[in-house]
Amino acid sequence: ESDGIEVIKPSTAWLLTDAMKDVVTSESGTAYGLISAGTMPVAGKTGTTSSYKDIWFAGYTPYYTCCVWGGYDNNDSLPDSSTYHTYNKTLWSSIMTHVHATLPSKDFACPDDIIAVNLCSESGLPAVENGCTDIRQEFFEKGTEPSGKCPLHNPAPETEKNVIYQDILDELFPKSEKTKVPDDAEASPTNPQNPDNIKIQDNFENSGSSQNLGSSESSDSSPSSGQPQTTSLDDMIDQLTRYGLP
Repeated sequence: ESDGIEVIKPSTAWLLTDAMKDVVTSESGTAYGLISAGTMPVAGKTGTTSSYKDIWFAGYTPYYTCCVWGGYDNNDSLPDSSTYHTYNKTLWSSIMTHVHATLPSKDFACPDDIIAVNLCSESGLPAVENGCTDIRQEFFEKGTEPSGKCPLHNPAPETEKNVIYQDILDELFPKSEKTKVPDDAEASPTNPQNPDNIKIQDNFENSGSSQNLGSSESSDSSPSSGQPQTTSLDDMIDQLTRYGLP
């Protein structure tokens, strides 16, 4: 018995297999939706000669390889009906589904020297995190992957949350004034001191060392919940200015 001779590197074989899986699984593949081996992954290649005189599908799984040819011995063209142009794939699927029926499903073994890289679809270079929006994953043998970063996109700028700390709250709202509401705040919706008929609530009592200033304008907020309401810094300043609070 021969030990065999390696004619192709395992990494090259796996990369070719991964590419030929697209023939079956990608919507642009020439055998998309026409090939099946039960639950088993399939890689393969279609083939056609001029005027449909010959049609092939050669495909394989982690277990078996099968090739089906269709055509006439006298080299006549196959009829124009689509059935005559795809029956080789139908035969392949029928045979391979049957022979794999009792086998456990498994994928093609990936060598250790294969790595995955996220690439920007526009530049084809490694994608910038939080910068490139159209990203695809490609596989490479280690040492052959593209270097650098996509030059077309920059990472999105980081933003910081607006936080008012407790000492600032204490200065803005002395304890005696936190729940102070004008006597006519609720009775007069047109009150210029309270045009939106809003009651100022203490939303940050016993709420920790730092909180967001609560806005009671939200329709689903509850004054009795004791939970601070999140609002933007501009809205907080506007609310403070509107009611003349210190």
